Amino acid sequence: MSPHGAGSRTAFIVDHHPLFRRGVAECLRGAGFEIVGEAANPAEALSLLQRVRADIAIVDLRFNYSSGLDFIHDLRRLYPQMKVLVLTVKDESFHASRAIRAGANGFISKASDPADVLAAVEKCLGGGVYISETMASRIIGRMTARTRAPEEGSVELLTDREVAVLEMIGSGLPARKIAKALNISPKTVDSHRQHIKAKLKLPDAAALSRFALEWVSEGPAK
Repeated sequence: MSPHGAGSRTAFIVDHHPLFRRGVAECLRGAGFEIVGEAANPAEALSLLQRVRADIAIVDLRFNYSSGLDFIHDLRRLYPQMKVLVLTVKDESFHASRAIRAGANGFISKASDPADVLAAVEKCLGGGVYISETMASRIIGRMTARTRAPEEGSVELLTDREVAVLEMIGSGLPARKIAKALNISPKTVDSHRQHIKAKLKLPDAAALSRFALEWVSEGPAK
């Protein structure tokens, strides 16, 4: 039960676009939710959540100076009773399963209708896991088909941490800032860069930077 009284359901919104946060807040208020807080990034969110409690957090995955998956891990560790719904522009076919593994209770696109977003919120609060019908069919297909290894050069070969490094490279962050954002050493960042280049068959740092920029701009290739 929410700490704000019987029948009162509470939500916390994390997204770096103020206008988008406002739109989500209005949608949720219209469904009877109390918005107990908003934040533009994980650090701000984690600070504010020390002072408020929410039944559900609606979070983006893309942040310039933080890993969205690390953020979900932190939310699950610090607030195990709070549900987490990812609302993002990121490609569902690549990111949904990773977000769910990190601890999210649902994943939905920002292009979805408000009614679908509310349905996702209700599903998560009811103890379920929300993904689109298309993604559910894809997952079932993978389970019933023969297990296959990702193709050579595919981003599916990357670990979650390597994906975070790739995205930060694409956002133009230097190694020292990536290291600080992910709480790792610059040497470890360089090691991740080398692994990414090897897995993606990229010949040099320039090719890695170009690929990372395209990844951030367009997302996984279809």
